[in-house]
Amino acid sequence: MIRAWFTSAVPDGLPAAALPVRAKLGLAGYAAIAIVVGACGQPHAVPAVASSQTHAPCVPLRAVALQDKSRSGLVNRTPQLDTAQLAGVVRYVATCGGEIGLGLINRRSNAPLVRLYVSEPPLAVTEPELIGTGFDRRDTRRAYQHALDVYNAERSVWEHQTESAVRQFTTEAHQILGLPADAPATDVWSAVGRARQFALEPGYWHAAYRTVALIISDGQDNARAQPVSLPANLELLVVNGNPVAETLDRLNPMKFEAIDPAIRYMLRMNGHAQR
Repeated sequence: MIRAWFTSAVPDGLPAAALPVRAKLGLAGYAAIAIVVGACGQPHAVPAVASSQTHAPCVPLRAVALQDKSRSGLVNRTPQLDTAQLAGVVRYVATCGGEIGLGLINRRSNAPLVRLYVSEPPLAVTEPELIGTGFDRRDTRRAYQHALDVYNAERSVWEHQTESAVRQFTTEAHQILGLPADAPATDVWSAVGRARQFALEPGYWHAAYRTVALIISDGQDNARAQPVSLPANLELLVVNGNPVAETLDRLNPMKFEAIDPAIRYMLRMNGHAQR
């Protein structure tokens, strides 16, 4: 496996103040995208882990995305999500913490979600003001250096674990999103039920977090599954190029014509977080 790292501007939807800066270490920069060539020889984008703790809080995000892979979706011009479009969400979660679940809508939408979980980054150490006697300042510097060494060690472990998780998730996402949209039936409600279970799971972050579902489907359920209600904490976004998603209208979703605007909206929702 070959990885090539590139620097990038601020990820879409990520606060500029949240850009990582290793000021204390004399290092600056942001690695945003890696190109991974796997055994199949097909490159796909892997969002990299930010190189340091953010100095302004950014809200952890729990997002579940469901992609319709039925034949009716093709007829109704339902767009198909790919890993390049998903990269911004992965990059946000890899920086701020959170979780992503990815699933398919097909004949029987009962497969487990492909998951990415990222814990909150270690809290950065703030350089203290040196006051008091010379001995006091010396002790303060020593305590700060010790705290900084502990933080750097914890940060290194966190980055390694996050990079590994992102790499695995992106590989699995590339595989399932590349499947053909040829399912003979559309089991929308079973997929929505899985999104509901995702939303009802407890969060594991100290900060407030958002929970969002992105459903890319024509909404034409013909599997005769029972309708599902969604919890109040789950914000629903629906994408369909042909506005016929009448099955999902009862859930009062925010509607989009294309995938990219929906993802931009998701990443720019900085309020309405829950504890």
